[in-house]
Amino acid sequence: MNDDWPMFRHDPQHTGHNDCEMPDELELLWKFETGHWILSSPSVVHGKVYIGSYDGYLYCLDAGAGKLIWKYRTFDPVGSPTIANGRVYVESDTYLYCLNAITGELVWKNKLGGNMDFPSTVSDGRVYVTSNKGGFLRNETLLYCLEASTGKVVWKYRIGWGVMLSPAIADGKVYIGSGDTYLYCLNADTGELVWKNNTDGSIDSSPAVVDGKVYVGSNDSNIYCLNADTGKLLWKYKTGGRVESSPAVADEKVYVGSNDRYVYSLDAKTGSLLWKHKTGGKVDSSPAVINGKLYIGSDDKCIHCLNTEAGKLLWKYKTGNQISSSPAVTNGKVYVGSYDKYIYCFGAATKKTLGEKTPQKILIEVIKCSFCKKLIPINSKVCPYCEKKLEKKKSKEKISPELEKLLKERDEWREKLEDLKKEKNNLIKRGLMTEKIYKIRYEEIMDKLVSIEDKIIKEKMKGGKKK
Repeated sequence: MNDDWPMFRHDPQHTGHNDCEMPDELELLWKFETGHWILSSPSVVHGKVYIGSYDGYLYCLDAGAGKLIWKYRTFDPVGSPTIANGRVYVESDTYLYCLNAITGELVWKNKLGGNMDFPSTVSDGRVYVTSNKGGFLRNETLLYCLEASTGKVVWKYRIGWGVMLSPAIADGKVYIGSGDTYLYCLNADTGELVWKNNTDGSIDSSPAVVDGKVYVGSNDSNIYCLNADTGKLLWKYKTGGRVESSPAVADEKVYVGSNDRYVYSLDAKTGSLLWKHKTGGKVDSSPAVINGKLYIGSDDKCIHCLNTEAGKLLWKYKTGNQISSSPAVTNGKVYVGSYDKYIYCFGAATKKTLGEKTPQKILIEVIKCSFCKKLIPINSKVCPYCEKKLEKKKSKEKISPELEKLLKERDEWREKLEDLKKEKNNLIKRGLMTEKIYKIRYEEIMDKLVSIEDKIIKEKMKGGKKK
């Protein structure tokens, strides 16, 4: 049976569920370093792992050993790739790219405009993808349907503003949320609106469609369940924070993370709480559910594995930074990216690590750092201190002062955007801001970010290096 994980949330319905055998205990098998943060989620097909990075590259790695097979360069952060019929579909720098999955060669690309680093969905020979044209401005976000073989646009539909999501496809319909608080349902063939229903907050969660029901999170802190045909609300459950995580649905249960630091399990029919598990940070990573186990990342820097029946923690592994990437689980292995620039692969623990009879079986092998000669784990190249010094030196050598200034400015404005989104509800509740003022401020920040991104792209095209 083919148990690959070919796209964000595993399948066009975005169930987040796979059917493969998973060992009870996992260990780190390998990790691969990219040049910047990894927010995108990996896809795994035919023994290869595909992942995008903020360094502007799409990477193809050997799934077993973590060795680089090829990489393809764009000029901006790269989104989560989708693999279908021997091709890779990925978004970056205003383009939707189609690459040969084996060689990494470009097959076609289509300039759709706007901000594009969100996961596409491929179904029945068509690619569905969103583009924030006009810099996240209200009424400037478009959902596109393209021919997968040629990249030709079949139809497009305007869906509000600020969409940073992946569309779900089921039974001839497309489902997508928006920053305008609405969940949209469109005809997959024609792009005509079937229905739309609003929540009480913007939507940063990608919907899942299972058994005639649509499940989606909202920034009003609720997880919603709607009738997939009519959009009628069936139930909603309120968490303690924004729900940016995308739900997984399996065995009549819904699993989702929340910014209140919890992972929730709900009854898919009634919305009643079955259990919740607290992590050490907000959870905007989306869960992967496989045969009684749930895997999810958190801002506490850890990948967590929970028992799906009771939410009991089975194991966790701490990476070097927060995890927004959503795990891909296949062939007994878990793959996930981290803000620490690495993609990680976990697999069955060896007899050596499982044994407890002798101390030698739990010792960590070490080597000397190439520079300062301190002892470090054998799978490391240099110690963290020397690594930071090398990164700073490398950065100074390669990045021009102007590009460095623009990157810093972009980070500052991104922080302002996150602060605005985080404090929105509190400010409105206290009467210090209205919804209208929030939208104006949001658009101002996004316009500034788009302007900075344009300057960064131009600077990179000039070389962005010191002469």
